[in-house]
Amino acid sequence: MEKHKKNIVISKIGNIVRYVILSIMFVTSVAPILWVALSAFKTNEEIYLNSLALPTTWRVENFIKVFNSDNLLMGYANTIINAIVVLFFTLILGSMAAYISSRAAKREVMHTYFAIGIMIPLQAILVPTFLILKQLGMIYTHIGLLLVYIASTMPITVFVLHGFMKGIPKEMEEAAIIDGASRARCFFQIIFPMSKPGLATVLTLNMITIWNDYLFSLIIGGKQELYNITVVAYQFKGEFYTDYGLICAALLFSILPLIVLYIALQENVIKGMAEGAIKA
Repeated sequence: MEKHKKNIVISKIGNIVRYVILSIMFVTSVAPILWVALSAFKTNEEIYLNSLALPTTWRVENFIKVFNSDNLLMGYANTIINAIVVLFFTLILGSMAAYISSRAAKREVMHTYFAIGIMIPLQAILVPTFLILKQLGMIYTHIGLLLVYIASTMPITVFVLHGFMKGIPKEMEEAAIIDGASRARCFFQIIFPMSKPGLATVLTLNMITIWNDYLFSLIIGGKQELYNITVVAYQFKGEFYTDYGLICAALLFSILPLIVLYIALQENVIKGMAEGAIKA
């Protein structure tokens, strides 16, 4: 009886510690977004006086100035175009590569190869990437920037989908092949639709990578016509004077699409990450 009570006490203490840790993680994750959202409605004077207080007057002038900026609309357009093109190629090519790696005889070697690609920091390959694109005449071009995005998001795409497709029974493909289906038809009509949670996961992860990119857009893009939304948001910082309310409004415009995307796909993302991790 005493042992049972002791286990109950330990379980309650464990739950309290767990909830405290989760609460701290929640606050540290949400607090910066709330600060940006509140500061977007303030003047510089209000931010300097008390950056954590609510605005005395909820002003929308910062949002109007940001929205009327031609650079912001161009940055949005560039980011959306980059995301659509890159996601299309990475989902198609990455899912094909993941399918082959999950069925190949030496699949663990291929899986490790793509895992190594995730471990290499993108900053470490910036200089060689720049030099290669310069020699190919693709520096400061849209196609050069798109190739960099596709190459940088391919490892995580194959890594996640490999673990997910590995758990799909081979008997389903074998039955379809016996009925006369080709390998390509098996992939597009059986494997690809069944990988929906995994596809939603890599779509979200790659979308965040492309949308938040600053370094490649600035260095490889290299000109205003190719800058994405993060570079444009930074440009609201003045040389001698910085309007932080204006910058916060621009940042809020830049992060809202990602929040909406995650809310829309969160069920599939969580399911895909959990199943992919277990099956890998």
